[in-house]
Amino acid sequence: MRNALSVALTTLSVEELCKMDVRAINLLLLPPMGKDVLRPQVPDFALQNICHVAGDMIDEDETAKLFLCDDSGNLKQEGFDFHLFDLLGRRILFVSKKAFCDPSIRYKFYSMHAELLLLSCLLDREDEAFKLNLSLSSISSELGIKAACAYSFFDGKCGISAWREGHKETSCKAPYWEWAV
Repeated sequence: MRNALSVALTTLSVEELCKMDVRAINLLLLPPMGKDVLRPQVPDFALQNICHVAGDMIDEDETAKLFLCDDSGNLKQEGFDFHLFDLLGRRILFVSKKAFCDPSIRYKFYSMHAELLLLSCLLDREDEAFKLNLSLSSISSELGIKAACAYSFFDGKCGISAWREGHKETSCKAPYWEWAV
C-alpha cells in the first residue's frame, strides 16, 4: 500500500513559507523565481521541512530553468526539460513549458506512466494561462492523471491550477493550496 502524497501549490515566497507549518507536505511546487532567491533558501527549506521542492528559476537572461530539490536539501539544477521521479511510490513527471508545448516531446509523456504531471512556468500574457489550463485539462483527461501548474508573469503576478482526470480541482490566484494525491 502506498502512502498518501501531499502536494502544495503556492505563490508564496520561501520567506513566507518558512513562517508556516508545512511539515505534512511531501512536495511543494513553486512558481518561477529569481536566481537570487534559490540559494540557499530552497535547499534549507527542503531540508528543514523534509519535503521535495520543485520550481522554475529565472536567470539573468530571463530564461526559465527547472529545478528540483529533494528532502535532503540536494538541489538538482540542470535546466532539464522534463524529469521523471518517484516519491512515496508515485511516479511524478516534472516538465518545462518548452517540453509541455512541444508535441514531439509531449508524445513521450504517454509512455512514462506518470501519475502526476507538474509544470512551473513563466508566462507573457493572461491568455497564455487560459491556453495552458486547457492543455493541462486535456492531458489530464487523456492520460487519466493529475496535473498541476504554478505560473508567474513578468509583472510579478502568480497563479496556480490543478486538474484530476480532466476535472478542475483549483484554478486561482490563491497564495497556497494543499492537494492530497
